[in-house]
Amino acid sequence: MAIVITKSNSPYNSKKEKIKNIAKGMGIKVVIGSSIICISLPFLASLKKDALKEFVKSDSVTAEEDPLMEFNAIPLFENKVKADAMTLDAEVIEQAAIEEVDSLLQIRQDTIKHYCAIYSVSYEQVYAKIVLLTDNFSNENFVHYLTIDGVKCKSNQPYADNEEELFIYAVRAMAQTPSVFGFDESLYVESTFISSVDYAAMIDYYAKIFQVDRRLAYAIIASETSFNSNHFLDNNNPAGIRLNDEFVIYDNLDRGMIEFYTELLKYHFKFGANTLEEIRDIHSPLTDGNIYWLPNVTSIYNDLVCGVKEPFSNGAYALWRHNGEEVYSVFVEGEQDSFFGDRELYQDQMSLK
Repeated sequence: MAIVITKSNSPYNSKKEKIKNIAKGMGIKVVIGSSIICISLPFLASLKKDALKEFVKSDSVTAEEDPLMEFNAIPLFENKVKADAMTLDAEVIEQAAIEEVDSLLQIRQDTIKHYCAIYSVSYEQVYAKIVLLTDNFSNENFVHYLTIDGVKCKSNQPYADNEEELFIYAVRAMAQTPSVFGFDESLYVESTFISSVDYAAMIDYYAKIFQVDRRLAYAIIASETSFNSNHFLDNNNPAGIRLNDEFVIYDNLDRGMIEFYTELLKYHFKFGANTLEEIRDIHSPLTDGNIYWLPNVTSIYNDLVCGVKEPFSNGAYALWRHNGEEVYSVFVEGEQDSFFGDRELYQDQMSLK
């Protein structure tokens, strides 16, 4: 069975293209407006002098009697209005472009600040380093290839599909290997970040950032930790990731989710895994006695694809707190595409932290 891991154009990058186009359009408009004004002024001045001469010759001549007077008077007014309108148009476009650039900068700052909170590192230090490494978000590696010098993920060059994904890799790399980027212990700060309990929306959110099939992510988590084991609830390790045969403990669930998704991408890009069986051989090999991993994950994944079961419904897996009280159970109606929760609501909740 093939998994769905894709890399596509991001709305983030589309926004950048829109700004470039606005800026290009602005330059063209300004040139046109300025050119018309420069070209028109000598011509208009000449017309005005001619009209004045005609008027001095005979102050008894009216516009009705002299067609030249009528011709000279009206264009002067019309051309001035057109020139002023084009100048105003250029100013409006310029202001719009400035606002778009400021808006994108604010998005970048908010995104970096959000992941600095997740990784408990100083936003001021990390942001300054990213600005330095990207030449204020302008160098070719950042703009065209979505890479930042020195930023790696699991010892490999990450394949970022959008700026948010790239910023995750950057913050993560700086938090895990601070000396590579010239940081000392002052990089680490106390964070009050608390992950959302809307696990469905969280799965969906990171699936879209990393371009991984969310049904695959759900199926693996459901099989590994069932959303209610100690690994999930206490260790923030949704997929049972191990290091040196020990289960890893993460500071918050967002960090655990990020590690899970980056693991899936590593399986795909580094080891060429494209099927559930190939993922099993890397993530949960038979040599470790995991004879039930593949049939369990396959069954859950197929149920989601066919619509037999829905995530987090009574027919699938419920979520529980430490004391056994249910904290999340979704009854989904309508199209499958909506069954993973409200991604925008999750994003709004996270932006407040």
